Amino acid sequence: MGSELAPRDAAPSEYALLAAKYGLAPQVGRPPLGKYLRDLWGSRNFIWALATTRTYARNENTYLGQIWSILNPLLYAAVYGLIFGVILETNKGIDNFLGFLVVGVFIFQFCAASLSSGAGGVTNNIAMIRSLRFPRAALPISVVLTELLTLLPAIVVMLVIVSISGERPELSWLLIVPAFALIAVFNAGVALLMSRVVAKSRDVKNLIPFITQLLRYLSGLFFSIEVWTKSYPLLGDLLTYQPYALSIEMVRGALLEQYDTSGLELLVMLGWAVGLAVGGLIYFWRAEGSYGVE
Repeated sequence: MGSELAPRDAAPSEYALLAAKYGLAPQVGRPPLGKYLRDLWGSRNFIWALATTRTYARNENTYLGQIWSILNPLLYAAVYGLIFGVILETNKGIDNFLGFLVVGVFIFQFCAASLSSGAGGVTNNIAMIRSLRFPRAALPISVVLTELLTLLPAIVVMLVIVSISGERPELSWLLIVPAFALIAVFNAGVALLMSRVVAKSRDVKNLIPFITQLLRYLSGLFFSIEVWTKSYPLLGDLLTYQPYALSIEMVRGALLEQYDTSGLELLVMLGWAVGLAVGGLIYFWRAEGSYGVE
């Protein structure tokens, strides 16, 4: 599979082979939205091929290879557990801090990676954009799919750790499937939005690490938002209903006995996911003819 898709700096002949395989031709202008959506659906095999190839290529040149997709969130969880659980004792009001922390870290890593990588969906693939005809939205969407595929083995490890932490597997655990689907749709919307923003203003990409770090501390990864904002209900609501906190809370609600996601939280997260996906796609499409143009 790795040889089927050309890398960013591939030779024109490699792009020609890729174009022949997927029936692509040079892109001109911006098609109507309806046709654009049909073309995007028709490019689903292309999107899948991009995602699976990138997933395989990630960490390919390291000794541990794909194991790093599991080690990275585990190491983050260990560091946060030491600093916030042991030293700063932010585990107040949390019965199962290990399960709480691991779920938060693993889910946020997926969201943060989708934001960071998705923002470069256009700028990291200029050569491909200038060579082939395909809906440019396929690029940020394929990035989010790559991050989801990379996360799959880590999800298994997350479930094992949650079980070891004292939680008993139940039918409610199956709810992580629609939860991850909703989170992926939301992340795709963010990737589409940020991909266009960065394509038009490259400097914005330098701000993303700071945005990610801010979200990390505002999303309840290693503390209970409810407990720590009890005296500030308005702040508590703002933090609780922002999409990154809701993404984590949905999975905690499925896996941890102490937590139960409310209907309002699910409804708000659905609004975030659909709103960002639709709005992000339209916003991205409106600049379709300008990507890759100097």
